Amino acid sequence: MSDSTMYLIVNSITIPGKTEQMQKYASQVTPLLLKGGGEMIARYGVVEQMNGEGGPKSIAIMKFPSGEAIKKVLASDDFKALAVLRNEAFSRVDQMICSSL
Repeated sequence: MSDSTMYLIVNSITIPGKTEQMQKYASQVTPLLLKGGGEMIARYGVVEQMNGEGGPKSIAIMKFPSGEAIKKVLASDDFKALAVLRNEAFSRVDQMICSSL
């Protein structure tokens, strides 16, 4: 039996001065993702970018039972309702479904 575990990797760049909006968004999106079967693995703040330009300022990794579980949460009306707040807080949000190699 194959492992269907998938990971949601979120790279983001917060808009300067929008910390309150970012915290409000995180306080609403995290419970939604947990309710959808996610388990928080880690959150990281980028301290220094060694190569390249314009990379993420924060990275979050969540484990889900399947890619379909991730897609279901991201397609939900509750998640879509957070788009305005997400756009107020972040200049960039990349969401990727990943598997273990």
